[in-house]
Amino acid sequence: MPLPFGLPPLPPLREFCADFTDPEKRRTILAACIGSVIEWYDFAVFGFFAEEIGLVFFPGCDGSLRLIKSFGVFGAAFIMRPVGGVILGIFGDKFGRKAALQLSIALMIFPSLGMALLPSYEQVGFFSPVMLLVIRLIQGVAVGGELIGSVLFMVESSPLEKRGKLGAFCFSFAILGTACGALAGAFVRLILSPAAVTSYGWRLCFVFGFLMGLAASVLRRGLEEPDEFQEAQAGAEGGELPRNPLKVAMTDYRTEVSILLFSSAIWCSGFYTIFIWMGTFFGSMADADDVSVPAACAVGGHGATLTCPAKEKADIMFARGINFFMQIFLMLLFPWAGWLSDTWAGGTSGSLL
Repeated sequence: MPLPFGLPPLPPLREFCADFTDPEKRRTILAACIGSVIEWYDFAVFGFFAEEIGLVFFPGCDGSLRLIKSFGVFGAAFIMRPVGGVILGIFGDKFGRKAALQLSIALMIFPSLGMALLPSYEQVGFFSPVMLLVIRLIQGVAVGGELIGSVLFMVESSPLEKRGKLGAFCFSFAILGTACGALAGAFVRLILSPAAVTSYGWRLCFVFGFLMGLAASVLRRGLEEPDEFQEAQAGAEGGELPRNPLKVAMTDYRTEVSILLFSSAIWCSGFYTIFIWMGTFFGSMADADDVSVPAACAVGGHGATLTCPAKEKADIMFARGINFFMQIFLMLLFPWAGWLSDTWAGGTSGSLL
C-alpha cells in the first residue's frame, strides 16, 4: 500500500537492517554510537534524581527552590554543549575523529565517577554545590562533542546512499540512553527505601554509567579513521582546507547553521520537557493522603514513595508508560527519518521530519 504524501515505501526489514548483519559494520556502529548511550544516560539520571540531588547539595532550601536549583545545575550543562561541539570538533579535525571520541567519553565517565563520590553539603559546605556545577559543565562539554562527533564519524564511514540512516542511529542510541536512565532510576527506587535512595541510591546509577564508559572506551580502541577524513587530512597538508573552519562555517554557511540551531532547539526543548522533567512532575503531582504506594516503576525513573489514591496511582503509572514507550517509538523513528533523507527529496526530508 502506498504511503501518504508521496513517501517511498519502506524496504523489507532484513534489507533495512542489513548493516547490522555485517560484523565489522556492526562493531563500527556500536563503537561509534555507544558513547551517546552513556552520555544521555548520565544526563537522564541526573534529571530523574533531581529531587534527591537537591536534598544532598541544597539542603537549606524549601522543596520548590531546591528543585529549581537542582534543575538549574542540570541546565547549566546545556550552555556548554555548543562550546563542547566547537572544541571537540576542532580537536577532531586536528587529531582525528577517533581521538575526539575517546576524549569525549573520558570527559564524561570520570565526572560520572566524581558525581558518585561527590561529598554532600553537610560534609564540605559551599564547596559541594560548586564542585557539582563544575562536574556538570565538564559533562556538558563532553555531550556537545560526543553526539556530533559520533554522527560525523558514522557519516564519514558510510557510503553516500546510507549516510542519513546510519548517522541517525546515533540519535536512536542517545534515546536508548535516556530510556536506560529511566529504567535504572526506577530499579533503584524499587529495591531501596526513599531514605536509601537519597543517601546513596542515586550515586549507584552514576557508578554504573562510569563502568559502561570504561567498556565503551575499550570498544572504541579498535576504531579506524574514516577514509573521507584521511582524504581531508591529506588535502589539509596540501593547503586545500581552511585554517579556521569555524570562521568559514559562521560566515559562508550562516543560513544552514541557523536552521540547524533553531531546529535542534525546538526538538531538544520538547524532548527534555516530556521525557526528563515529566518524570519529576509525575512524582510531585500526586500528594494526597489516601494510600501509600511505591511510585517506582519500569518507566519515568522518578518517584520516591508517594501518598496518593489508587486511581491516581494508576493514572500516573499509565502516563509513565506512555512516556517510556514514546521513547521507544522515537528510537525507531530516527533511522526511518534518516533513510528517508537518503531516498527522498534530495536528502532534506529527514531533517524536515
